[in-house]
Amino acid sequence: MFSVNGLRKPLYYFLEFLADMGKTLVEIGSEYIVTRGEGRYDILAYNESSLDRLTLDVSFSPGIGSRKLTQQKLTAVRSCISFWCQLDFSDNITEKDKLFIDRMSMPEVTFQMITEANSHKYTCSLEPHDIVLITLELI
Repeated sequence: MFSVNGLRKPLYYFLEFLADMGKTLVEIGSEYIVTRGEGRYDILAYNESSLDRLTLDVSFSPGIGSRKLTQQKLTAVRSCISFWCQLDFSDNITEKDKLFIDRMSMPEVTFQMITEANSHKYTCSLEPHDIVLITLELI
């Protein structure tokens, strides 16, 4: 979960995403897990391919109510490994550099509001080794 320098590897965030998900399992696919919690659904997806992009399409039916969609995405190109590589995988990085790398490698968070008036389709593209947690909450 951590590098020799204490940097958070992608597995750290993957496990954090799992811990944040709802406790009721809804569906498991080859690239995703869907859970339900109180007033929300969670989708955790991972692109295990080393070459191909994965496109995740999620459709919401009318009448689901107004919802907030939160996407937390960890991209392979922004993982601590990529930034640590820029420092030649040094065992002795400064605390300041470690702080910078931790900030730069955190998952990117975006929000989207979905109204109940019409159906909605949400598409998320994952490059190789990307991880995403999508949370749909009733508001």
